[in-house]
Amino acid sequence: MKDVYQYSTTEIIRILGQRARAYRIRLGLTQKELAERAGVSVPTLQAFETGQGKDISFSTLLRLLRGLGQLDGVNTLLAEIAESPYDLRGSQEQVKRVRHSKR
Repeated sequence: MKDVYQYSTTEIIRILGQRARAYRIRLGLTQKELAERAGVSVPTLQAFETGQGKDISFSTLLRLLRGLGQLDGVNTLLAEIAESPYDLRGSQEQVKRVRHSKR
């Protein structure tokens, strides 16, 4: 996927399903074996891999990633945000406004 924003949600799910199928085949797993590893039903996996499932729950996606040994990829979905310099001052300290007198 070059520009993920050009795809609809359904298209992204279809592409991810195709990728999951490729990973499963590369691992030498049958659909039944992956479904058992992931704790999902075979029809759910089949629908995901073929793009027939119009929607997939995040929980199911995580289970499938775990079953494929690809759960580490979750870190890139929503990477941790770097700490703000304002947060480094401490949560107790209030920002104080300084008023300068006009001369």
